[in-house]
Amino acid sequence: FGESVPMLFLYGGALPADLDSLTPPPAGSPEFIVQFGSPDTDGSVGYVVHIWKITTTWGSSPSLSVSPLTDVLVAPFNEELCTAFLGTTILLGARPCIPQPPPAATTLDWLDGIPDRLMYRVAYRNFGDHESLVLNHTVNASGHQAGVRWYELRNPGSSPTLVQQGTYTGAIPDADNHRWMGSIAQDNSGNILLGYSKSSLTLLPEIDVAGRKASDPLGLLGSEILMKAGAGVQIGTGNRWGDYSGMTVDPFDGCNFWFTSEYLPANGSFNWRTRIASFRYSTCAAPAQGIIQGTVTDCVTGSPMSRALVQVSNGFSGATDSNGHYSIIVPPGHYTAYASAPARSCAPSSSANVNVNSGGTATQNFCLTGSPKLEYASSAIDDSGNGSGSNGVVNKDECVKLTVTVANNGCGSATRVAGTLSTSTPGVTVSQASGSYGTIARDGSAANSPAFKFSTSSANGFQCGAPIDFTLSLSSDQSANSVTFSIPTCQGAPSESRSGSITTADAIQTARMGRDSSPSGCAAGKACPGPLGSGNRHFDSYPFTNTAQVSACINVNITADASCSGGNQIFSVAYLDSYADPNSLCTNYLADEGSSPDLGFNNYSFEVPAGRTFVVVVDSVQPDGTFTGCSNYNLVVSGFIDNTTTGGGSCPNPPVTTCLEDNDPSISYANGWHLANSATASAGHFRFNANTITGTSASLTVNVPTGKTGTLAYNYAKSTKGSTADVYIDNAFRETISYAGATGGMKDPVFGFSSNYSGLAAGSHKFELRNTKGVVYIDGFCLTSASPTSSPTSGPGQTTTSSGKPAAGAGLLQNIAVPPGGTAISSVAESSVGVPVQLLILSPTGALLASSTSSTGITTAQTPVTDPGMYVVKTINLSLGPVNVWTATTPQVSR
Repeated sequence: FGESVPMLFLYGGALPADLDSLTPPPAGSPEFIVQFGSPDTDGSVGYVVHIWKITTTWGSSPSLSVSPLTDVLVAPFNEELCTAFLGTTILLGARPCIPQPPPAATTLDWLDGIPDRLMYRVAYRNFGDHESLVLNHTVNASGHQAGVRWYELRNPGSSPTLVQQGTYTGAIPDADNHRWMGSIAQDNSGNILLGYSKSSLTLLPEIDVAGRKASDPLGLLGSEILMKAGAGVQIGTGNRWGDYSGMTVDPFDGCNFWFTSEYLPANGSFNWRTRIASFRYSTCAAPAQGIIQGTVTDCVTGSPMSRALVQVSNGFSGATDSNGHYSIIVPPGHYTAYASAPARSCAPSSSANVNVNSGGTATQNFCLTGSPKLEYASSAIDDSGNGSGSNGVVNKDECVKLTVTVANNGCGSATRVAGTLSTSTPGVTVSQASGSYGTIARDGSAANSPAFKFSTSSANGFQCGAPIDFTLSLSSDQSANSVTFSIPTCQGAPSESRSGSITTADAIQTARMGRDSSPSGCAAGKACPGPLGSGNRHFDSYPFTNTAQVSACINVNITADASCSGGNQIFSVAYLDSYADPNSLCTNYLADEGSSPDLGFNNYSFEVPAGRTFVVVVDSVQPDGTFTGCSNYNLVVSGFIDNTTTGGGSCPNPPVTTCLEDNDPSISYANGWHLANSATASAGHFRFNANTITGTSASLTVNVPTGKTGTLAYNYAKSTKGSTADVYIDNAFRETISYAGATGGMKDPVFGFSSNYSGLAAGSHKFELRNTKGVVYIDGFCLTSASPTSSPTSGPGQTTTSSGKPAAGAGLLQNIAVPPGGTAISSVAESSVGVPVQLLILSPTGALLASSTSSTGITTAQTPVTDPGMYVVKTINLSLGPVNVWTATTPQVSR
């Protein structure tokens, strides 16, 4: 964090205020950034706490402004800890300042007091009548003894005031023990608790806390409480300790303090443990509070919606779980709340007024609606049938099938999802680019059918080891978008192993690499940690080469037996080209394992450029005298690129797919099929039948050429009015299809559903839809390696529709022209609210040919006819009031 004058001074340890209260800051309050200053640290005039006020403006053009600095005068302090300990004046903030008992060595192993910055956290609490900040940092209390300087400041947003301060070296100050790495907070009643680490030349580093009641004299903390005794000293870790500790207050009751800090279970390096404990003052009164809870659902389906956010007008918010449930603790009061899920592409809900009583629970449910959001989920390859290339890896000169799973992480279902695959990677050709995903429900996923296919060609520029970058263009009835992903190639080259031992007779380096417990990785390399310590260390080195034409992600796995632990720990570092100078550990540095194998650090990885050599070094951590030998370790180096395995060549031409719309003359329909228009249907229209038909209702005969295997895909829709039908192929039952859906009506169903029947051998095959039990749909067929051969002599004629709102007992009239050769008339009527309606079919002379009444809201009537002419269909409202009625009538005619 910097001053307003560039390069004047930079603060590495400034902290933001952190809310600890159910009561948020006053409306419009800025954020506070806090740091201490002194003549020695930043040239301040006097000893102060700096406060900056940060104001943000959100929206399409967010902005941030920083107010001029406000200083609060505090008691003088000295942050120089190291001078007396080391017997010399060294750089302010140098690390080895906090003593430990032996065997910790003075300059090597004493601990960093980190006196140059505030310690985590700056705890903010709004008490209603005042705002309060508590904070702390480490100082030289007296005689070069580390102590914790703490402050309470009030009303930082208006006129910041120092209420109390102190430097804690014990309730009865002692001159031997050092206290540092503090964290401080206040509970709901204003009681304060400070946690910290404590150490000396005779005291193993431990965790303690000390505090004060709100009624205690200002500036004083009481007797300390031992939270966790130390059981060892820290050795060879670069002096850092803790980084950092944390004192927080339980948000549920405002009274329980939770302190988290570090301790050692035994002497060692990088073997720390974390301790968490809670404390509570008996005088603390929990704040008045209540709960806003509820469930967020999908407005369309009513199913629970996870990953939604409910926001309350006081600034609090809560996310929904997998059951769509949320719960937010708030002070009693009147609020407005609303739900949103912008990451899902949901529109925000309308706001609701919520009243919360003390100790009460207010339930407020919301529902959300919005668009689907299709995203890449995963991919899988299939290279079977490629000879030596059938190894589950993309190799050169190979045909590969690719399945891409797409997830719908949005706010609504996606129907009729289709994908088109493409790539610009040299030497890669996509031969099967199209795939169908059908309908993908919210939070659902689907894989493409058929599988995509692509081939690699070294002659056309494909390079083994280079990832293939794909773009999948997705379309649905609701939206269109593209996703990108990559798949690796030519993996699986044999790994290389090395075994060895480190003895005092091996080659020498005069320092070791610092260990930061962060193993290197290919995705994010790291800078050289730098050398540490002095004295002779011993090492082995092993050269390897990336022979590929592209860079390779190399992984090193190192294990060692029990002899390579404690004072005989080992460590591994990788270098590019050569281990040029064992006395300059950062020259040619590539990567390291973070720490030693005996501490569970066994793997690290790094990128090696094409055609380059790299060297893996294994060295001793401790110098001669401590190190006596590591008798056995094992290296396994993997990630090399396989540039030798070759597949079976390019992909054959994909089979031809032909799609037939629902009005194709090859499809045979029984009486009762009507045509309706829909913008989301294929070609803008579809067929439906609402009759109960025993036997064949619709059929299609196809032929598969010799030497081919065919597939027939039946495309249909679903609605809340949908029923069932049986599918037969070649007179054999295959499945019962349900057309029942969560949304949509009889005449406006949801599309995007499909059933595929593959493995059709060469020859003739007949698809039949039998035994329809009510409303069923056809949106067409798609044939792969097959063609239609049926030519039905009759089928549905022109469909006539009408709609209106007849009064009780009144009706709608339709005139239906039946051409010569017409054989039947079928009609269906639907009322908007499911009330009874009656259908009448009258001949051109007015004779009643058919009559049907239903109380379910859907009525069908049909009759055979022999004479051409103008027939009349009458729909009668049998309810007690006006109702919307829709009617469709279709004659069966000769073709």
